[in-house]
Amino acid sequence: MVDYCPKCDSILYPKKKEDGAKVLFCKTCGYEMVPGASSTTMFKDSKELDHTYDKTLVKDEAYFKSIYGEKPSERECPRCKGKMIMLVRQTRKADEGPTIFYTCVVCNKQIRIGS
Repeated sequence: MVDYCPKCDSILYPKKKEDGAKVLFCKTCGYEMVPGASSTTMFKDSKELDHTYDKTLVKDEAYFKSIYGEKPSERECPRCKGKMIMLVRQTRKADEGPTIFYTCVVCNKQIRIGS
C-alpha cells in the first residue's frame, strides 16, 4: 500500500525516530504521519479480478486459419505432433529476408526460422 503526502502529493517513506516510533515522512516537504492514522492511499482496489474471460478464447485450427489464412502447412509440431500454421513477417529492415514463424494449432508452440 502506498501513502501520499496530503500537502504536496509526494510518496511517504517509512522512518524510525530516535524514540523508536515508526512514522511515514515526506522527503519533499518534511511532513510526518503515524502509519494508519489518516490513510491517503490512492490505489486501493476492493474488487477481485475475474479471470474466467481469459480462458474463453480457444486457439484451435479454425482460430489460426482466421488469422493466418488458409495456407496449408507441411510442418509437424515437435512437441505434440500437431499441425503447424506458417506465418511470414518482416521483423527487420526491408533489405533483409523475412522471418518465418510456425505455430502449432494444438499446443501453441512457436518456431522461428530466419533472422
